[in-house]
Amino acid sequence: MTGKVFPLPNKWSTRPLVALTIAAVLFAGVGVWFLVAALLSALDVDWLRSIFLVFTGGAFVALGAIPATANRVYQSDDPSTARILFTDNRLRILPDRAQQIVSLSLGVMFVVAAFIFAIGTWTSTLDLPISPGFAVFYPPFALGTAVLVMTMLFRVWRRGGSYGQLALDPVSVSHESGELRTELHWADIAAFSINRPRMGRTGSAACMIYLQPADGTPPLAVTTNMLSTGCAPTYWLLKYYFEHPEHRDELGDQRAVDRLMSGRVVTRR
Repeated sequence: MTGKVFPLPNKWSTRPLVALTIAAVLFAGVGVWFLVAALLSALDVDWLRSIFLVFTGGAFVALGAIPATANRVYQSDDPSTARILFTDNRLRILPDRAQQIVSLSLGVMFVVAAFIFAIGTWTSTLDLPISPGFAVFYPPFALGTAVLVMTMLFRVWRRGGSYGQLALDPVSVSHESGELRTELHWADIAAFSINRPRMGRTGSAACMIYLQPADGTPPLAVTTNMLSTGCAPTYWLLKYYFEHPEHRDELGDQRAVDRLMSGRVVTRR
């Protein structure tokens, strides 16, 4: 497949890609700085500090890899390698595997670094240049945050390692993102819209699709650049079945996947 089969909507351009690249480079650069500091601490035989800096640096590198992988999925127009399952007569689109691995790695590295920081600071075994005030406030904050992240990781593990997915069937559409899950019946959706991706306080770099219920409640928001189908194919898939209720029975079997892979979900720009 080519970009001509799955064109980006007019509102989605390559503008946020530069900002994502800058974010990836900055976070990765900070991570490398921590890893170099970890090596120097190891040479000084300060093992606890070195281990802390390794996991902290790894967390920053993973944080930089998140926008880098999102950048790649954003540009993808070929869903042939997408992770799609059929369970309980539902078409389930799983997250991009690279983003999933990076996100889970970030969570694990943060938890380990936070526990080392909290315990090491309280026991005065971790040598870090922080003020006495910070030494009182930051350890319990780091420990509490680590517990929350551990809870999220446990729930992800119970879901089979998936932190989010898009599920479609002839009756409803649902989206999981982290701890949030929203489901709507197709018959209750009154409007289909998308955002204009951008960085800053008034926008996001994510390519979002909004399915607005007729009763005025908050829309179901789908972050397409977290899914293995990529932004453009996911957009056309949802748009097609929103506009063609007579074909939604295809979502209960392989026909929906066949339609997606052949590009027959693209209707008009």
